[in-house]
Formats: sequence, structure tokens, C-alpha cells
Amino acid sequence: MKTSNRLLAFTSLLGVSALGLTGCVLPFGGGDEPPAPPTETGTTETEPTETDTTETEPTETETDAPVDVDLGDTAWTGTIDGEDVELAFNADGTIDFDSWGELGELDSDKDTWEVTDGELTISLAYEDNEDKSLIQAEMSGPVAEDSLSLSGTLQGYPMTAELDRA
Repeated sequence: MKTSNRLLAFTSLLGVSALGLTGCVLPFGGGDEPPAPPTETGTTETEPTETDTTETEPTETETDAPVDVDLGDTAWTGTIDGEDVELAFNADGTIDFDSWGELGELDSDKDTWEVTDGELTISLAYEDNEDKSLIQAEMSGPVAEDSLSLSGTLQGYPMTAELDRA
């Protein structure tokens, strides 16, 4: 498993390096010379026009403010990466898992949640049973009253959660 993680990390590093180097030469059409300035071909000066200063009604998306929902002491059910879960967001910012798939009840003070500007972020951490290393995951998504759709990573791998208020 460690060898495949190292191979994945090395491959990712090579890909990012190649993209970074490509980005350094492409802005000017692939060469090192900046583009030539535009030539003047019979241009005439025009007087500046007045800007329209009338106010318009805000669109629906402009009026959508972050949802202010207090998740403290609420219970939720759903899935995290396909595993059935039952959890509670405690008022102190911790998360209690009453059930997580076949693992059953999990309770760690390292599992936390917070809402900032309408965005829910949950952070999970637990110790690996084999090598005692700390496994960490983080997911986030817009906060809502009745359902949550979160995405993030577990040790760099994609992770999703779909939760409904219990």
C-alpha cells in the first residue's frame, strides 16, 4: 500500500510539474518573445460616453445570502462514501457518530464541525490500527436546514457525504 501511495504521489508531482512548465511558455504563443504591439490602422479618437447609472433590481442569485442555520445539537442520517451513518453535530463543535456502517459507534473529540459564511466544514481524524498514524478527512458544502451534500478528501482521496436531518 505504501509503495502505491508513493507511486501515486510521484505521478501527481510529475503531472503538476509538467502543467507548471507548460503554463510558463504558452501565454505568448509558445515562444519567449512577448506579442507585438497592435498597429494603428486609421483609428480616430472618440469622445467618452456617459455610463448608465440607473439601478437595476437584484437577480435571485444576488439576493441569495448564506443560510444561517444552527446545527448544534442536531441529528443526521445518510451516507459517507456509501456507508450508512447516523451522527450528531454537538453544540460544542464536535461530532458523535452513533453508527458508521459496520464500525458501529465512533466518538472522537478530533471529529469537529463549523459553519463559516454559510459553508459547513467537518474534520474527521482517527488513529490507524496498524501503524498508529493519524488518518484525516475534511469535507465541506453549503449549510442547509434539512439536507447536506458535502465533498472533500480522505488522505488526498475524494470523499462525499449525503445527509438528511433525522
